Amino acid sequence: MGIGTSTHRSEPLGAALRAYEATLSEEESEGFAQHLQDANIEIACFDMDLTMVAQHSMGRMKRGDPLEQFLSNIRTDFVRLVPKLHQRSIKLAVATHSDAHEYNWLLGVREESHILGEELAKACLARACPEIAEEFFVVAYNPTARLGPLLPFQPHMRGKRHHIRSIMKHYGCTDASRVVLFDDDEENVRTVPEGCHAVKVDPKIGFCLRGVRFEEKLKEEEEQER
Repeated sequence: MGIGTSTHRSEPLGAALRAYEATLSEEESEGFAQHLQDANIEIACFDMDLTMVAQHSMGRMKRGDPLEQFLSNIRTDFVRLVPKLHQRSIKLAVATHSDAHEYNWLLGVREESHILGEELAKACLARACPEIAEEFFVVAYNPTARLGPLLPFQPHMRGKRHHIRSIMKHYGCTDASRVVLFDDDEENVRTVPEGCHAVKVDPKIGFCLRGVRFEEKLKEEEEQER
């Protein structure tokens, strides 16, 4: 069985991913995009920090040189893959915890000096894939910043659950098995809505198929450690 819990697919998504565990060439990115389409994936969602970009912004970046350094670390595999997904009418999204709401409470973080949230994600997309940057739907929401001590009492808001639900609603998708999230955070991978595919990215290198780890692989490792 592939990653996630859905069985509504023409080909196991896990098998498709395992066929492309090396850094993608242009030809391989074509094949990988086709595998996602064959697996009935309609929406591909990407985390930003340590996934789309091989660097952590800690939710915000200073404008100027620090931002340029951050943008220079956008993953080549992401740049090569997303146009192929778009060509196959696979919808695109960014699901990030970087949130402009933090302007309201982080000391020293102001719009004139820092960039975060949707603006930061869109800056990444404009650099990575300017021709199709506007095709991405961005959800920039940090449940910890928004809910604070109330978060433990609202488990439906954990991880990227809110992001995935918002993305599905935006695209009119009612079947979570048609959605895949690429993310470096194990909690985000484990807590996606029921049926949604979740792919663990190696945070040391960002979005690179040789660094992909699968949900059931994570569970196997946990069992071995017990």
